[in-house]
Amino acid sequence: MNIAICDDDRLFCQELEKYVEQSSIGSSGVFDCDVFYSGEELLQYLEENERTFHIYLLDIEMDGIDGIRLASIFRRRDIEALIIFVTCHESMMVKAFDVRAFHYLVKPLQKEKVLEVLDSAYDYLLKRKKCFQFTVRKKIHTVLFSEIEYFESIGRKINIHKANGEIFSFYSSLNEVMKQVDETQFIRIHQSYLVNLDYLQHVTSKEIVMRCGVALSISKRYQTSFHHAFRSYLFYRPGG
Repeated sequence: MNIAICDDDRLFCQELEKYVEQSSIGSSGVFDCDVFYSGEELLQYLEENERTFHIYLLDIEMDGIDGIRLASIFRRRDIEALIIFVTCHESMMVKAFDVRAFHYLVKPLQKEKVLEVLDSAYDYLLKRKKCFQFTVRKKIHTVLFSEIEYFESIGRKINIHKANGEIFSFYSSLNEVMKQVDETQFIRIHQSYLVNLDYLQHVTSKEIVMRCGVALSISKRYQTSFHHAFRSYLFYRPGG
């Protein structure tokens, strides 16, 4: 889960980072928190990198590009991200409706309120945006389904192959994984592979090629069910 903090007060950014680490987001074990000290810096980063953020913590009152204007710019290309505004004046929040802010925090921060809002954002992403949960060394981790290309089973381990090239491993089975996934989106093609149909680059009768370039075999056992599911996916998907 990727978090962006944007505020021109460096000490305040450090305080927010600390609260992120103490929240459910930090407890999940899989998150990155990037700090930006101006709206211009954050915009430049978004323009130069393909990486996206799941949660933005934005100061409304900054010199240059303020939080409201900043949110309106990247909201045009990202309608899914959660925006949490930070302000010294609650009256400023009237301006936040147009960019569909998830919540807001008032300075000076109250630890309990910050953790409540961050936990609520994490819960929303987990339940509404559909995250996959897995456990490594008694710690719960989460990955958005939309970021997963495919699951791979090797022995007693499952490898999660993400679209950005990252791989996470944990002990389980594909049968257990399938209890969490949308079975119209993630399809079994082999005893070792469960693939996200959104990431298929090329399909033949016995093989698929993922966007990352990896070719995966469709075993005879799953050929009929896979091709039926794939045809349904092409027919029913938005714009299909």
